[in-house]
Amino acid sequence: QLLADEARPRRVVVEGVAPDGKAALAGLRMGDVIKEINHKKLNSPSEFKKAVTEAGGNLRMLVWRQGLGLLVIELSSK
Repeated sequence: QLLADEARPRRVVVEGVAPDGKAALAGLRMGDVIKEINHKKLNSPSEFKKAVTEAGGNLRMLVWRQGLGLLVIELSSK
């Protein structure tokens, strides 16, 4: 499960990842900042939710992680 940080409306920060979920297995971590989903820039948690719904389970995310910089993380519904 991916959760958007409503306290920071101009960015999407991962607040939690289910330990055995697809997001964790793909490498997403708590504290990651999701910048884009499927090449669509995100500026708010509501845009994050809309992009996830529109993607239909196949997500390519551009993620910023402290200490590493930008990463690409892919999730598939398969």
